[in-house]
Amino acid sequence: MRRELVQKTCYQLDVLEQHGEPYWEPIEALESGVKNWDKMTRGLSHEEMQDFEAAKKDLEKYQDVYKIFQYATELNSCIQILELRITSNNPTIPMNFYRKSNANSIGNLIGELELYMKAYYDLIDQCKDHPDWQKKLQKELGSQVSFLAKQIDEDSHEEIVKLSPIYKRFDDEKQIFFK
Repeated sequence: MRRELVQKTCYQLDVLEQHGEPYWEPIEALESGVKNWDKMTRGLSHEEMQDFEAAKKDLEKYQDVYKIFQYATELNSCIQILELRITSNNPTIPMNFYRKSNANSIGNLIGELELYMKAYYDLIDQCKDHPDWQKKLQKELGSQVSFLAKQIDEDSHEEIVKLSPIYKRFDDEKQIFFK
């Protein structure tokens, strides 16, 4: 199941689970196994115990992969909401005349933008020992982050790069996203 899960886009976990994909079941099995470990392993032979330990380790690895997908899915959802709020500032969209809000100005949203960019880079940094995962996250979730970061107008770009270390990191690494 882990092999099947990693073939999916790292931020579509909520969509997969809505369509009845059973990706949560191994997590439930692990939780149940940990909770009832003593009862399940009582009286087992040494070989059976080794099998149980190996199964538990496999489920723990699956849980780690699942958590990455879950976090990426939540981050992607938050980024999409922020993108919609930023889009409400676009005067070329006729309905934005009614949606315009000072709360959605770039100046007011820059803190959220930095927060989501920081969350993305924290995830990338945590995967530094796993270059395949880093590449997958950069390719899939990074495209959303780069689109979000490019929402800053050119007039404000230089000032934000000077003031925001996380935005400067994006600016330094943006060629990853625009090959």
